Parts: sequence; structure tokens; C-alpha cells
Amino acid sequence: MSDTTGSVYLLARGGSERDRLNAQQKTVRKCVYDDRILNDDTVLLQPGCRILDSATGSGAWLIDAAQEVPEGAELYGADISDKSFPPPNDVPSNAHFSVAPATALPHEWDGYFDVVHQRYVANALRASDWKTALSEFHRVLKPGGALQLVEIDFRYPTSVGPTMKKYEELQRSVRNSTGVPVDAASHLGAWAEEAGFVNVMAQKKYVPVSKKWGEIGQRGFDAHMGALRNLTQGYLKAGFIQSGEEYSALLDDVEKEWDEFGVRYTIWVVCARKP
Repeated sequence: MSDTTGSVYLLARGGSERDRLNAQQKTVRKCVYDDRILNDDTVLLQPGCRILDSATGSGAWLIDAAQEVPEGAELYGADISDKSFPPPNDVPSNAHFSVAPATALPHEWDGYFDVVHQRYVANALRASDWKTALSEFHRVLKPGGALQLVEIDFRYPTSVGPTMKKYEELQRSVRNSTGVPVDAASHLGAWAEEAGFVNVMAQKKYVPVSKKWGEIGQRGFDAHMGALRNLTQGYLKAGFIQSGEEYSALLDDVEKEWDEFGVRYTIWVVCARKP
């Protein structure tokens, strides 16, 4: 099975992006996970359980989870690239990292995991990639295993000012070129059912990205704006922008509108089980 996702992932890896992902975990944990590692109260982790964090990036969620799982639990982080993986000295003894895309997980993982978690990869997967990834998650879970997906709905925030409208025009051009759907997050529940999952639950959460929301809004602002700025080189290389300076100036104005309108992003949390 081959992977097709690398060509549409435009964010930088390593360096400042690793730092951003680590900081983002603190904000998302509070706003989306209610200060937990999983949202589904019916998931009761047992000693010796195995957990996969697909598209793990810097491993921020995985390392957080490693401190809270039962004795003997093993956590696996997989990503299409190892460039954002944490330094070996920062990896807990019960955590393991390997290069493997969501659309082509190792064959030896058949029926291996009790939980599969994945977050914030909607910019990297086409609709067909999502269906392949969900099939892979179903394959590597044990019967009764739990799936949790956390994704941004890029239809929101809706345009709130002239600069946001201009930025959305750029995003529309990027998505038309890459084939990444803007509304993937809202389809995850239905796609999970098509892949054979049951007990599918979808819930909306919100992450503020404006100083109007206080400290948590500032942290959300830093995480989301940091992602937009870390797209600069990817956008330049792909030809979506002609100048890094011009793109930076656009984002400066986007920042002002976010603060003016008190923007927040809509997040979908989808939980499901393998029969």
C-alpha cells in the first residue's frame, strides 16, 4: 500500500514547528479534551494497553498521555516524517516513534492497538486519503478498540473582514490545487461508519484565537497563527504565493481582524469503536 499524502502537506517540520506543536498541546488539551487525553468516558485504559498516535508530529499528545496511562501501557507515535520527533532524551520509556503515514501503517500492527488517536491532519489528506486512513485504523485496532479523531473545520471562522476574505481566497486556491476538502472534519463521523466503525459520536468544540478571550485566547492565537506563518516556505515552493514578505503582511492584517472580531475555530471530536 502506497502513501499519497506527502505532496499536499505544506507545513514546515522540525525547529519552530516542533515548538509550536508542543505549545499547542497545552491549549488544545484545555479547550478540546477538557484537560484529559481522551474525550470518550467509556474508554477504560487497562494495564498493558497499547495506544497509537497517528500523525504524531512532535509527539506532544503522546508524551502527555504517557504520563497518565496505566502501568505497562505502551504508546506508539507514527508520522510520515521524523523531522519533528522529540529528541531521544525527551521520550518516555513507554513511548516509541516510527515513520509510517496514516494511509499505510505497518502490516505487523494488525489488531495490535486498544486506542488509535489522530489530530489536526485535515490539511494533509484528500477525501480518498481519509477513507484509506480510516480503513487502516480499523485494521490495526483490536476488536472493541477505540478511535478518536480531532480536526479543525476549515469552513469556520467565516469571513469576518476584508483581510480574512482575502486570506480565504488564497486558501480556496490551495485546496483546489491539492484536492484537500475544506469540510473534511464534518464528514469524519460518516466516513468512520463507512469504514466499519460503530458507536460513532461527533462533538463540536472551540478554540479561541483572539486576545479578546484572555490568556487561553492568546495561546490559541499563537498556535494557529504560528501554523499559518510556518506555511510560508511550503506556499512559496508550491507557487501559491510570490513573496514571503507579502504573505507576512497579509497575516499581520489577519491578526488584527482576529483580535477585532474575537475569532474562534470550530473543532470536531469524533469517537468510535471497532466492533
